[in-house]
Amino acid sequence: MIWILLEIALAIIAGVMMSTQVIFPLLLGRPTFPIFRRQASVEKALAGAREDIDHAKAQRRINALRREADEIEKADYLQVIREEEQTQQNNLGHQ
Repeated sequence: MIWILLEIALAIIAGVMMSTQVIFPLLLGRPTFPIFRRQASVEKALAGAREDIDHAKAQRRINALRREADEIEKADYLQVIREEEQTQQNNLGHQ
């Protein structure tokens, strides 16, 4: 008796799965097995989010390096100005 009930339950489950994953999508002109496509789209969204995070980290690093380069250029410029002022003072002192 239990085997008959189990067989009926499995037949009902198989019928529901067949109708929701194959028959209805075919009748509506949609791709079959949408349950798998949903997971693929979620994985695609996760991959896109990870890519956005990587891009943001790279952009942050680029900005930090640009700020560092600007600071170095500014320090070098100030050093040149100081050297020129020192040279001018030395020239005025020799005259």
